[in-house]
Amino acid sequence: MLIFFILTINLNSQNMEIEIKQEDSYLTRNSEIDDSYFKEKMKNGESNPYINLMYSYYLIGKDNINEAEKIINEVEIDNKSTFPQSLRLMNEGLIALKKGNSKLAEEKLRASLNADTSKVNKWVRLELFRLLNSKVDFEAWGFLESALELDPEFNQAKIEKSYQLDEDSNCREVIRLLSSIPDSFKDSDAQNLLGVSLINCGEFEKAKKAFEKSISYKSTSDNNFSLAQLMHEYYRELDNAENLYIKSLEIDPSNLDALNGYAWLLFDKNNMGDAEAKLLSMLEFSEEQDIYNQIINFYFLTNRPEEALKYINQSESMHGINHVTDGYKIILQIYRKEKYESLIQDFKKHYSQEEVEWLKNQIVFFFGEE
Repeated sequence: MLIFFILTINLNSQNMEIEIKQEDSYLTRNSEIDDSYFKEKMKNGESNPYINLMYSYYLIGKDNINEAEKIINEVEIDNKSTFPQSLRLMNEGLIALKKGNSKLAEEKLRASLNADTSKVNKWVRLELFRLLNSKVDFEAWGFLESALELDPEFNQAKIEKSYQLDEDSNCREVIRLLSSIPDSFKDSDAQNLLGVSLINCGEFEKAKKAFEKSISYKSTSDNNFSLAQLMHEYYRELDNAENLYIKSLEIDPSNLDALNGYAWLLFDKNNMGDAEAKLLSMLEFSEEQDIYNQIINFYFLTNRPEEALKYINQSESMHGINHVTDGYKIILQIYRKEKYESLIQDFKKHYSQEEVEWLKNQIVFFFGEE
């Protein structure tokens, strides 16, 4: 009888482990999970400590701290069940973080990691990465890699890793990571990043599909801008691109990339008045040097060098003398058909080879010659 009892306990434990693995896989591969998923489990009597604690984890992500704490306090955990113990400590740490106590949060998360003796809690490794990465702690990357070692199909960790990589120089690796995310994991921002990386690797048709998928998940200012820019600059579908720029700016009127892109689309459509207005409107949101550069470029391209000088001086007043302002003054001399050779020699003495290369490229852009 005793043997049968022990066998029953072992079978129950094995069944619990199988159920946890199944649930963990489902939660990993799906992003459109809400309260109803967890409540249905609880209503049908299918819940276990893992489900309850993952529901608490979900609620913390939605800032429903009171309900999350209530669930944590009600969960009963077997002392031998290290994974649920680890999850409880993790959730307590995340609640501390939400309440502004980052020191206690880190202590709880590290305790959660130590409690995970079976090394299955990939979630705490992801949360340690997020916490330490926000503090620019180099230990963070190791936790992210550890989470992916535990589960190479951990979609949230793949997305986090993609955001740490340069979408230009590391475009192939970003594409590898994000292309493997299933359709059930509907992350709009990740699809937008995938599209940008595909463009950087020269795969424009795939990029278009990625942006369209991103918009289908959630229409944002950024993904509408990304698709607008592709349709504008690569496909040259100006009317389609214009509608997308407008949509982007309806969602976020301060999106500087969309304002700039829309302005140059209007330039391409020979609507110079509206293009100028859009470029100047960017100064209402920011006075970064690149915004002045865009405005200066516009005035040179529309043969209005005196207006260009006005914004060269404003840029210099705001950001100081630098290779950009000095370079634009040389371009102004060329526009005026005044002598500029000595200015170029002085420029070469004062600025780096990279900055000299910038000037050469600008001269070629405006005049077709060095």
